[in-house]
Amino acid sequence: MKSDIAMTVIALFVSAAVAFGVVNWRRGSDRASCILNIRNVQQAVRSHSGVKGLIIGDPIVWSEILGPVRYLSRPSCPAHGTYRFLDTVPKVGELAMECSLCKSVEKHEPPSHADW
Repeated sequence: MKSDIAMTVIALFVSAAVAFGVVNWRRGSDRASCILNIRNVQQAVRSHSGVKGLIIGDPIVWSEILGPVRYLSRPSCPAHGTYRFLDTVPKVGELAMECSLCKSVEKHEPPSHADW
């Protein structure tokens, strides 16, 4: 009887540890995917700017960058954050798109983007 209770307690602890690990793995996976979305949009903006001869401060026409048969499909944050898009071509080191979760515990912001 005591061994059954001990086994149940051990099983509960193991289950809790696994659940905690899965939640953290998912959070990290969502963060990495979101950062890749930010990077891909940044590259698309820089590529589009080069093709169109845009300079810093010129307006960005997002429908020319995001959508069917464009540089990228419109991205969405896997953790259900919302993206804010700049209206103009950013300076080097500024992001063209930011996730609402970038300043949260989730930290959906590239750790080093000073040269982007």
